[in-house]
Amino acid sequence: MPIFDLTHFEKLFAPFEGKRVVFVPLNGWAGDHLIHLATELMFDRFGIEFDKVLPAELTPESVGHYDELVVSGGGNMGGNFYKSPYEARQRIIEFDIPITVFPQSFIQNREDLSPYKKIYVREKASRKLNPDLQLMPDLALGYIGPVPKTRAVCSTGVFLRGDVEQCFQHDPLSLGDPAWLSSTVNELFDLACRFEHIVTDRLHFSIAALLAGREVTLLPNSYFKNRSIYDTWLRDLCNWRDDLSGLDYDKNGAERRLYQRLAGAPSSVFDWAAVPIPKKGYFIEPKGENYLLIHVDGGGSGSLECNETALMVWQLCDGERSIDQIAQLLIDAYPDNCALVARDVQSNVRTFLGRGAIDLDQIDEKPRIVKKTSDRRHRQKVFRLDVSEPTVVDRRVRCKALLNNVELWFDLEARHKAWINPVADPFVLISLMAAMSAKARLKVEGAPVSAGLLENLEEFQRAWSCWRDNLFPVAVDASTTPGESRQGKPAICTFSGGVDSCYTVYRYLVNPDRKWIPPVEGALMIQGFDSEVDEEKKFRHSFRNGRKLLAGLPVELVSVRTNVKKHLGHWLDRHGLLLGAALTLFGRKFGTGIIANTSPYDMLLPLGSNPITDPLMGSDAFNVFHHGGEVSRFEKIRAMLDWPPLQDHLRVCWQQGRPGKLNCGECLSCMLASLSFRCLGRSPGCLPDLKDPGVLTQVLGAAKFGRIDWYDMKCIVKEAEARGLTEANWLQPVKSRLASMQ
Repeated sequence: MPIFDLTHFEKLFAPFEGKRVVFVPLNGWAGDHLIHLATELMFDRFGIEFDKVLPAELTPESVGHYDELVVSGGGNMGGNFYKSPYEARQRIIEFDIPITVFPQSFIQNREDLSPYKKIYVREKASRKLNPDLQLMPDLALGYIGPVPKTRAVCSTGVFLRGDVEQCFQHDPLSLGDPAWLSSTVNELFDLACRFEHIVTDRLHFSIAALLAGREVTLLPNSYFKNRSIYDTWLRDLCNWRDDLSGLDYDKNGAERRLYQRLAGAPSSVFDWAAVPIPKKGYFIEPKGENYLLIHVDGGGSGSLECNETALMVWQLCDGERSIDQIAQLLIDAYPDNCALVARDVQSNVRTFLGRGAIDLDQIDEKPRIVKKTSDRRHRQKVFRLDVSEPTVVDRRVRCKALLNNVELWFDLEARHKAWINPVADPFVLISLMAAMSAKARLKVEGAPVSAGLLENLEEFQRAWSCWRDNLFPVAVDASTTPGESRQGKPAICTFSGGVDSCYTVYRYLVNPDRKWIPPVEGALMIQGFDSEVDEEKKFRHSFRNGRKLLAGLPVELVSVRTNVKKHLGHWLDRHGLLLGAALTLFGRKFGTGIIANTSPYDMLLPLGSNPITDPLMGSDAFNVFHHGGEVSRFEKIRAMLDWPPLQDHLRVCWQQGRPGKLNCGECLSCMLASLSFRCLGRSPGCLPDLKDPGVLTQVLGAAKFGRIDWYDMKCIVKEAEARGLTEANWLQPVKSRLASMQ
């Protein structure tokens, strides 16, 4: 039974009779989904033919056969108060189709409304800001779908927002934000039905409670929306409170029952106040576009595929933070997606618990002695690093060390044995962040450490402990050595055959832009970095291709094989340590190691490899240099455009495609590289031809973008527009995807 009779909405839907409509729901939480579902049900009830298309799926072709486009109601217009819906609207208005926006609130008057055919407002305060716009009820008030009839188990529940619209920050009376606790419309109804009386500042949670027949008290949000909705439509349907003073209810009883519902288990098994403690030996490593939770020795319950959210939750499980604190950190980082964050945190913690990867330090109703647990956690731990002499295995030299009885090793060709650095520096680098994460003193035995490296690592640790609140400076106990002088020794650079490392080789050896001292005589490719350590065939293919790229240059391509990646964990933060360690391994032959830059200086991120901490992996005996941050990846391609080997041998992904193909031609890396070349007027044979813009649209729509990918796309669009390539069949899909990204 709707709150408002459908006659209230007849004038809203009447203009679409006999027309083909494309309905575009803007992203949001379960309350927004309630609006979308109500809209779809009313389209059907009023006999309107429509199709639902998500903003990311919109293209000129996909909207071309419709008469009207309708943007979902329930949001905020007039500015970019919520960035994601604002950018979606900016993208939508690029299409040549009449656009109607269903009832919204206006918080500002900074948005150009001229591209829209019709806009409706849902309360009087917004109408006052825009007198020419027509007033209509919020569409959730006309919801005609089913409502679960769950029995109430508590009398009163207070639920307060945790985002930019909150007025009652961290109020102890709140049971949580409904946006964190519900990811679907049914879950929203189920949550509301658990209580006889709902007190909330979430407008659509209050509407869900009204639809479920519950008593509702609406509270203010950070601007006029809730009060104006109440005054315009809800005055006779619910109560209003300006604050929570004098409210008396059994929060503890309500909280226990709510957590029991959320966890699907007794509250003694799962509690938001509990502290997840990772078990020894578990870590997450990349696997394709996702990640795997695994145990170092294959124990536990087998590997578990994880997404990026699971990775972030795992990184925040440091044995100190509660589940609630982890959720709040991620909500602060992703305020536009707070609807799903807490739910994902809860789900991932339960999954880690079920896999035996964590323990929960439980908060229950019985008094606990906390001091003993706290003392146990903060007692100084010691990580022991035992470095061995190199040994020959199957015509290769193995350099290895034991970190707390876990073997870490590097294999290199036997003919390079004389190049091996006799110090423990490589193994100290790859062990450091594990010790920092555990607050453990690192005790090194079996080989000395360069005195200059120990000095640099103090600053290295200060930087990373500022960037990551789960990393802490620790002591490194080791005998020291000044090391051999690097004077007169050549340099060696990391090399994968990709854009960044090719640019470093190009600027040092092909078309140097300054006189480089020392000369670059080595290029290092690592099996176990981009490719997995056991992917022999794939690595050999890449290594042969690397030789073709470097053919004719006075540089030797060197390989090293390692299992370190498997044990590093937190790959995005720690991969730079593997690069530095692998270069340092060759410190008897070379005096300088060069790491190719990933992120340009104007997009600096605390990635594992960066221009701030990379040089701090060096010493007086072996210098580490970070190269290429002055230009973007697009500008690197422009600079190398006339280097012949690049056209056929550039390797931008590690997927590998059909036999004989260097790149897969179907991933985001392949597409961005191909777009860069085509924008510059070239069509290299090693990359996809992009003749079908539909394939490009599909890849861009499905891909997970990082900030660097977004930056590369901006460079491509800027250059294409400067060159007048507005008719290129690939440009519109790129611009559309760029406009839809946050």
